[in-house]
Amino acid sequence: MGSTHASTLTFSTKNVVISHIVDKGLARAADVAEPIDGAVATTALQPALEDCDGVIITAPDEYHREPIEQVLVAGKPVLCEKPLATTLEDCLGLLNAESQLSRPLISLGLMFPWVSCADLIRDTARCAE
Repeated sequence: MGSTHASTLTFSTKNVVISHIVDKGLARAADVAEPIDGAVATTALQPALEDCDGVIITAPDEYHREPIEQVLVAGKPVLCEKPLATTLEDCLGLLNAESQLSRPLISLGLMFPWVSCADLIRDTARCAE
């Protein structure tokens, strides 16, 4: 998922610069960062937060809470692939942490290519052409 976001942001959008690819596995981060001019592969989120305007979280679902909390403490906007968290406690904890800030910083993403209703919408649109 992270490599999809990185590729889309790098090669299909304007005015976006990816500064870091953070992953618990440095080799995996390096593979994603390699085609992105100037991107640094690292296993440490905190230094990357000092050099960015926002963060996309695409870690496995059960690992969302900790990096999102770090991003919120840094005051940066975060796009998290759904779900926000895998437990009600973690979800409410994140929403509570965000509510203490001066503005909303959490957004949720949903990659439609893997959702069956998206296939139906796409097929319906093709029929209408």
